Amino acid sequence: DEIADMAAQCRAHGVISKVILETCYLSDEEKVKMISVTLKAAKGRVPVIASITRNSTYLAIQDAKLYKELGVDALMNFPPHFEKPTPTEVKNHVIAIANSTDLPFIIQYAPGVGGANLTPDDFKEIQSKVTNELYVKVEPPMGAVQMIKSVKEMLGENVQLLCGMGGTNLDGVFDAGGQGIMP
Repeated sequence: DEIADMAAQCRAHGVISKVILETCYLSDEEKVKMISVTLKAAKGRVPVIASITRNSTYLAIQDAKLYKELGVDALMNFPPHFEKPTPTEVKNHVIAIANSTDLPFIIQYAPGVGGANLTPDDFKEIQSKVTNELYVKVEPPMGAVQMIKSVKEMLGENVQLLCGMGGTNLDGVFDAGGQGIMP
């Protein structure tokens, strides 16, 4: 309740119910409980975003559908990373999950943690195949501002760009065409 209260008071644009590091320690039931508790605490005052981190596209789609039924406002996906997928495998995974619901969809792109490196052209391909409102959260270990600028130039106004990395690049993010940070 306290985090949701603080987010509402600070006029945050959303609350994420879980992040990548927690998913490997939680059972499916615990993930659902965490999302349900977050939704109850938010009480509609601030949007709730559910994060999906699965190596299996099938299971990720099942999560997306379930989380929508629970009432989340948006979905965020950290693409597969443990099995070192190719860029094509990552794109197919992201597109399938995004298209499984009509919720706004955030791609959490953090190549330094693992997974495939995607180019601005890869994001353009994803954008062309996803009908949902699309966001990209960029978190490369270096060059986040340049990546935001490149993706923005390629995709224009049809995508919202956020920067992770704890907001360390905030000034550059806005100058590059990004809309904000998501720590």
